[in-house]
Amino acid sequence: MSTLPAVAPVAEVEPGVLPHVRARGVEHVFKHVLASVPRLFPSFRSLHVGIRPDVADDELLFIVFEARVPLADVPDHAGARRLWGDDFLMAYPPPRLEHFVLHLKREEE
Repeated sequence: MSTLPAVAPVAEVEPGVLPHVRARGVEHVFKHVLASVPRLFPSFRSLHVGIRPDVADDELLFIVFEARVPLADVPDHAGARRLWGDDFLMAYPPPRLEHFVLHLKREEE
């Protein structure tokens, strides 16, 4: 019996994200962040990317990357977020006009 190779999850990007990042001139940052999730969290289970308004100001938008990872693979949540933050800063140093956010959701096996 043959075994199929493991297939990496595919990112689900909401329809309005690409036009938004292109219009705002941050497509290169978006592509970097999109590629960084599997590089930094190789066991991620899913990645969803969308644009969300601030709860207090509808005109302030956040490009939100929601990655689901096994809890056992990311025991240090704060350290994992710092790792992502350091990588993000290299790709998009200040001053920044767009807001990128990582929601790292750790799940039990």
